[in-house]
Amino acid sequence: MEIKVRAWDKENKKMLNPDAIWLKHQEISIEGCFYKNVNLMLFTGLTDINSKEIYEGDIISSFYDKWIVSFGNGSFYLKNPITSSYMDLSSEIINWYDLEVIGNVWENPNLLKGGNNAEK
Repeated sequence: MEIKVRAWDKENKKMLNPDAIWLKHQEISIEGCFYKNVNLMLFTGLTDINSKEIYEGDIISSFYDKWIVSFGNGSFYLKNPITSSYMDLSSEIINWYDLEVIGNVWENPNLLKGGNNAEK
C-alpha cells in the first residue's frame, strides 16, 4: 500500500495535498511552507465507486446513511455519527457496498447536520 497523507490547514481553512511532508520541531513543512496548526489524514489505500481515494476524515455515503472514515488501533473503520456504531473499512466492504466519498469533516461539516444525520 502506498503511504500518502493530506493535511487540513486550520488557519487558512484549506486542504493541502502535498507530494511530501517533513516534520521538524513540532512543525510540519509542506511544499516548503511551515505549519503548526494542521490535521494530517492518512490514505486508506482504498478508492470509492468513482475511483476517488479514501482518506481518514472523509464522509462516506452508503447503506442509506453517512459514515466518517476513522483510524484507530492500527486499522481504518467507518463510524456512524448518529449511533456511534462502526465497522472495519476493508476491501471486502468496498466490494460489497457502493461507498462514495461525498466530502470530509473539515470542508463539509454541514453534511453531518440535519435530516437523518447527527451534527459532528
